[in-house]
Amino acid sequence: MKLRTTLLSLALAVMLGSSPAYASPPLTIRINGSDVPVPAFTHVAEGQAMVPIRWVAGQLGASSVQWDPGKRNISIYTNEDFYHLSKLESFADALAPPPTDADTDSGLLPLPARAAGISAPRLRDIKIFDELSTLTQKYFDPSHPDQILVSVINEDQSYSYSYVVYCFENHDGRIYVPMCLLEMLFYTKFNYDEGANRLIIQTPDIEEVKQQLARAENALIPASPEEAMNLWGRGEQTRNGALQYAALSPDLRRQVDQSILEDGRFGFWVTGVSSPWVGPITVQEEKKLSDTAAEFTVTFPEVTSAPPNETATERFDVEKLTVNGENGWFITKMLQSSGYGLL
Repeated sequence: MKLRTTLLSLALAVMLGSSPAYASPPLTIRINGSDVPVPAFTHVAEGQAMVPIRWVAGQLGASSVQWDPGKRNISIYTNEDFYHLSKLESFADALAPPPTDADTDSGLLPLPARAAGISAPRLRDIKIFDELSTLTQKYFDPSHPDQILVSVINEDQSYSYSYVVYCFENHDGRIYVPMCLLEMLFYTKFNYDEGANRLIIQTPDIEEVKQQLARAENALIPASPEEAMNLWGRGEQTRNGALQYAALSPDLRRQVDQSILEDGRFGFWVTGVSSPWVGPITVQEEKKLSDTAAEFTVTFPEVTSAPPNETATERFDVEKLTVNGENGWFITKMLQSSGYGLL
């Protein structure tokens, strides 16, 4: 591949050349608390460490990294537990404070009362996509639109996610990418300490992630049939699969998990579509089936930027169950679905 000199690298060289009075300490890299050798050509530009993707993927547990020069594709194979990592990310979104904009909040169904004050930690900075967009604008040259496709794939094919990258460098045939891209792809924290000139990489503890997931799910257990309906509906309104998952019975959760394994796709915790989206939900009928079961029929507008809007209908059973030692109300049957949810 032709050696590619980027605008950011040139800008950095000019800056360093014009300010020789205060030399920075050598760049160091620390992964999970231990210092590791710094690969050649690793440097910092615009506050982003540019690191060789094959090297860092190996440091993060990838079993192989394959480069297809014809298609300009990089495929990273790993056994990373993306199922739990991406699920926790979805819970973090679900439990974050809602937007304050009145139009955005209009008709948004409430979380269960016991979820008040509960949060889930974010594994990635929510500004990652903004940072990538900014870097792409700085790197992208319309006259030479160089790009590569980076894919992260589970070895069992249960997960696959790809991202087109413009903000990269080629040094002696090795591809260097910014740390914000790697944080997005691997759910791993990358922080650059400018004063110490140190890149700090911290991978998630998967057992701790599972404990955090259990706490979030327990906090969301619906205490009534109405709370179960609200939890499912809010998940559809916010396109949040984790909320919908928390409203489902164990049998339906297993059905969702099987679908995720078969599809092997990244966006399984983001449901529905960006347009049309789910508007205010109306309960058309709540039918008591027994002391421990009820049936809901709900409708909502399929909102677009150009009304009038179509109306969607869903119908499902809710039953009182004991799940992991906790009593709650869960959706046990989806009698009529809309296509906006996990089922």
